[in-house]
Amino acid sequence: NALQPTMTVLLSWLVFRQRLIGLQVLGILLGLVGVVVMISQGSWQVFSTLAFNKADVVALLGVFGLAVYAICLRWLPNGLKPLDVLFGIVVYGCVLLLPVYLVETLACKPVPFTPTTATGVVVMGLFGSLIGNLAWNLGNQALGPNRASIFINLIPVFGILMAVPLLGEQ
Repeated sequence: NALQPTMTVLLSWLVFRQRLIGLQVLGILLGLVGVVVMISQGSWQVFSTLAFNKADVVALLGVFGLAVYAICLRWLPNGLKPLDVLFGIVVYGCVLLLPVYLVETLACKPVPFTPTTATGVVVMGLFGSLIGNLAWNLGNQALGPNRASIFINLIPVFGILMAVPLLGEQ
């Protein structure tokens, strides 16, 4: 997630030739330095043993996908309502995820249907998907992808703020 704002700004520059100001370039450089420090855990020796696994590649593809999504929101027709866009995203997402869910259920282990899992699905569906995507789309339309993407860095902040009261985390 820390790489996503930088990826969005760079893609916006590459695709739309959107001009970068000095502060944006500085932000990109600081963001990249921050990612390197996180990955290396502040130690250059970590880079000598650094190896990417499949999950790392999938995560990078996810970051790239969100950056592409953010810059493509500008192509939405002006008269299209945010809830209509969200409906399309939900339908498209369900169609894409249904085969993955079926394979996991048949080949691995189905998710048990309990009050806890049902509550989790409803809460994540409502807040993490519907309200989160609606807010993201509105923010992108209002601020543009370059400025809106920095708010991705608030995900861990809100995760912590919710984990303490809801999950009893310290």
